[in-house]
Amino acid sequence: MVRDQDAIDRLVDKCTFNVTPFDVSVILYEIHKGSYRYIGNNAWEYLDTADGLWKKDIKKQKLKNSIKTDLTECFFRRYMYWYDKSSTVTDINEDIHYKFMAGKILHVNYQLKTNNFIYYVIKEAKSLFDIHNHD
Repeated sequence: MVRDQDAIDRLVDKCTFNVTPFDVSVILYEIHKGSYRYIGNNAWEYLDTADGLWKKDIKKQKLKNSIKTDLTECFFRRYMYWYDKSSTVTDINEDIHYKFMAGKILHVNYQLKTNNFIYYVIKEAKSLFDIHNHD
């Protein structure tokens, strides 16, 4: 899975201003395009790397797990970036700004653990992962 980490970091930082499930679904897409696809009728498939075949994601369990693990890891890594950066400055305003960024990202990370937020992220992600939009 090839990722543009700088682009993903910018998307995560954007979530500090006004996080929406759609914003998070865009990050999910950036991380997992080519690994998941929406096939319609509320059904998802994932690419099994062992045999290279697309397989049905029963009850979206693999997708939900990716949100709870990969996305939270991505947000937590960015939280640590901002929190660590706050300890390197002497200007109180910069320190406050960096800790604000860290706090907002941590808040999103907590939301990624809730089933309700995950439901809306998946709902918004359908259009991004829809195989009928990418032929």
